Amino acid sequence: MPGPIRSSRSSIRSSSRFSSSLRSSFLRPFPRSPYEQNNEIFQEAYRQDTLILYQQIRVLEDHIQALT
Repeated sequence: MPGPIRSSRSSIRSSSRFSSSLRSSFLRPFPRSPYEQNNEIFQEAYRQDTLILYQQIRVLEDHIQALT
């Protein structure tokens, strides 16, 4: 069932992106170095991928339970 997974995935992405931009605007009154910006981008991407993986694992567990 790709429909509900896709919609929840996009909502997770948009909400996490919003919260991270909010967080960085509060924590960073001064300009960041390119290294820091790059590091934050990678951390956020890793966090989003982890959220998506956990969500897919939950969906798989539900499918397995439905089969047994």
